[in-house]
Amino acid sequence: MEECGKNRRTRSREEYSASIAPQFDAWGDWRKAAVPKSERACAGMRVLHVANTQFFIETLMAGKLRGLQEAGVVVYTAAASSASGVMCPFSFFPAEIPRSLRPFRLAKALVQLVRLMRKLKPDLVHTHSSVAGFVGRMAARIAGIPCMHTVHGLPFYDSQRPLFFRFSLAMERFAARQSVAVLSQNRENMLTMRKAHFAAPLRFEGNGIDIEAVEAAADRAAVRDELGLQPEQVAFAFFARWEPVKGHFVFLRAFEKLCAENGNAVAVLAGENLGLGGRYAKRLQRAIENSPARDRIVLLGFRKDVHRLLSGCDALVLPSRKEGVPRIVMEAMALGLPVVATDAPGTREIVAHGRSGLLSPVGDAEGLAINMEILLEWPEARHELGRAGRSILRSQYRESQVIARILAAYDQVQSELLDRVEAVESS
Repeated sequence: MEECGKNRRTRSREEYSASIAPQFDAWGDWRKAAVPKSERACAGMRVLHVANTQFFIETLMAGKLRGLQEAGVVVYTAAASSASGVMCPFSFFPAEIPRSLRPFRLAKALVQLVRLMRKLKPDLVHTHSSVAGFVGRMAARIAGIPCMHTVHGLPFYDSQRPLFFRFSLAMERFAARQSVAVLSQNRENMLTMRKAHFAAPLRFEGNGIDIEAVEAAADRAAVRDELGLQPEQVAFAFFARWEPVKGHFVFLRAFEKLCAENGNAVAVLAGENLGLGGRYAKRLQRAIENSPARDRIVLLGFRKDVHRLLSGCDALVLPSRKEGVPRIVMEAMALGLPVVATDAPGTREIVAHGRSGLLSPVGDAEGLAINMEILLEWPEARHELGRAGRSILRSQYRESQVIARILAAYDQVQSELLDRVEAVESS
């Protein structure tokens, strides 16, 4: 009996497929994600990561994907191509995934992804972000491949219009039913999904950074010289892609209020419009050009040296409506910068008001301006908040911790799929 069990565990995937293929019509070929128990660690597992843009993969996901590769996972990536100027270090396949709900483009992306999945035959599809997450999960369902999703901030949130909130919630609940697991970057989103009765198993992924790499890029004196900053000036960094959820207009109103009271504030903005039709970027550009504080705003556009630029600033501002766990906040904390942000999901999980930063209500430009003024006027507050934030980051937000959680999730999916295979074989 023991020998029989041993032989069964060393059978090939092809033999598994031939013996039980008819049993899994509802989800397609589950066996591709199942390996023998003796090899249950996910080394050799082939995972296709589907995200919104190539830029997202090359920057925000690069460290985690490298960590997965080092653990033996074979990484493929698919997203909309973007001219970021960074060479994608992973096997990359372009797919025309839109960043908004455009039916024709969504249908086109769905067809592209189904074809890609049938060609690559990955063991698992791992989707990221809202639109890419939805179309990616639908494609995986059609292709018959198990799919896991990471929530980088839920697409439904309190400050949304009610109709769009209900629509986004319904779409996410439907997509969750197509997932073998849903991972969340923050615990608040996990609680929200649990209350909304999401069907898929929920797991905490978290977020983290390579702290040492961020610190190594610091070059404060050179950056301040490059930006033309004077010793007495306090530079507020706002680095984010140009889209409505990031709250640029709230920041601009707050900064104008601040400049009306104090002459030492400077705003340093970096980021670019990533395929959103350009309307928001054009409106924002006009607003900045017409702002009474225009001469104290440094516009950098898209930059690859974000860590280096942060080191020349004195505080980070992030007035988002919602986040996963914002990477830019972690990077600022690694450099000892205090954070001024909105009390938004994801952000408030890492920024403790009065301890590692200052929070104001979402959309409250006056509250944001008051918190910015506190840091502008009190260098001691900047130092103490920055020191505390750095301590929190080092203990809780290391990228290696996140990679370990993702690998554990992959292992669990492998285990559950194998258990299904063995249950059918033994019946």
